[in-house]
Amino acid sequence: MPIALILLFAQTYYFHHFDQNAYRFQQFYNEEEDSLDVVLMGASQVYTGFSPAYAYEKYGFTSYLYASAANPGSLYKYQLKEILKTQNPQLIIVETNGFYEANDTFEARLRTFTENIPPSLNKLDAILQYEYEDKLSCVLPFIKYHGEWQNFEDLHFNFLHKINIGDKPSRLKGLLVCAATNDDVPIYDIQNDNSVKEIGETSKAYLIDFLEYCKSEQLDNIVFVRFPHKIADEYSYDLFCYANNVAEIINQYGYTYLNLEKKAPEIGIDYMNDFFDYFHMNIDGQVKMTEYLGEFIIDNYQITPVEQTAENKAQWEESVLYTKLAYEFVQQHAPKDEEFSLVENSIYVMDILEEMKNSLN
Repeated sequence: MPIALILLFAQTYYFHHFDQNAYRFQQFYNEEEDSLDVVLMGASQVYTGFSPAYAYEKYGFTSYLYASAANPGSLYKYQLKEILKTQNPQLIIVETNGFYEANDTFEARLRTFTENIPPSLNKLDAILQYEYEDKLSCVLPFIKYHGEWQNFEDLHFNFLHKINIGDKPSRLKGLLVCAATNDDVPIYDIQNDNSVKEIGETSKAYLIDFLEYCKSEQLDNIVFVRFPHKIADEYSYDLFCYANNVAEIINQYGYTYLNLEKKAPEIGIDYMNDFFDYFHMNIDGQVKMTEYLGEFIIDNYQITPVEQTAENKAQWEESVLYTKLAYEFVQQHAPKDEEFSLVENSIYVMDILEEMKNSLN
């Protein structure tokens, strides 16, 4: 037993790869239990397209971005189960990008999720669904990373990040902020385009499995959403067509599907200035999307914000301040200094924002 505890500690604090995706999952468990009104889940479109602290300040509800880069639909069911273990959100928003391609075989996507959640049967189930030969190292990542014990600098880096970021509530609630722009011209007019391209059988199976799970649990507080994209090449247009097929399947199960790509003019999206690449919004698009989705939530769902403890309310007010500082920081540096045009959760960024906060006093 002592050896097992030592290995678990080492695996958690030292032999582990930390990045903004890891923090997003880890810090979810630092949120006060049953304190979130809304949870958004999905891939990178979620954490670049919606600002929880801005929504909290403007509309009063709490939210969190339970998402990771290229998050595959094969993991959505297991991630939803994790969300419901500690939170009872009044609304769950599912961005559907993970169901367009069968990218579930990427080991890194699985590890990003399973290495950053507590041990459980749900975690084991998520791993066992894949036909990996190296499943044991997914269950016990120490097996994969133990060779790094000789690199003291990396181990020290991991430890500092875990205790300073991973073990504390998220100040940005999973947000990524970018002030860069992409000025490529969209070449497809999709407003009157209802073209459908069928998703692959594997992706369809994962989508149906997720929908069946939602039905079996009688989850009627789920809304499926497609965030806006800049459709400026054949690949991004194919994803638009896949999304229309996903919408058909979701509607067959009786769930609401909100295609915000069709709502781009209503949202006020400026394709030349509101994206930093074809798939992700910069700070301007993020603010517009948060306002549109926030008003949609308030107008269409009877969200009654959870009464927060004094400590949690203070944390949310701090999150509002840090988000404003993040916006200010990237706007100061973009576009002249691309290295600092993007802010994500890290010790380095938090130190900068801390200095900015202290300068206000």
